[in-house]
Amino acid sequence: MTTRALAVARLAVFAVGACAVAPEVCAQDPARAPYLAAVAHEQLVRTAMAVHEPGPEVLTELRAAVTEYRAIVRQYPSSAYSDDALWRAGRLLLDAFDRFGQDNDKAVGL
Repeated sequence: MTTRALAVARLAVFAVGACAVAPEVCAQDPARAPYLAAVAHEQLVRTAMAVHEPGPEVLTELRAAVTEYRAIVRQYPSSAYSDDALWRAGRLLLDAFDRFGQDNDKAVGL
């Protein structure tokens, strides 16, 4: 298991564990756990983007994080986390455009 995969797995376990300890919080908004996992994935991607010359696998992971955010918006459209997820997905794509220069990331991010 890669370091990134291990970190994402740890955060996902944390998010699920938080729901187990305080189920009333997650019961109020089921989008919380997937949102926290997506934020963790984004943080890992942003760390990888800070490398001098990030490889194409970083862009692949970035787009996977965007997909996680979009899934939250589709599954939980009325959640308070959905607008944040949508904003973060767009911001991440615009940052991808700045870093990698692919026009599609800018178009979708806007």
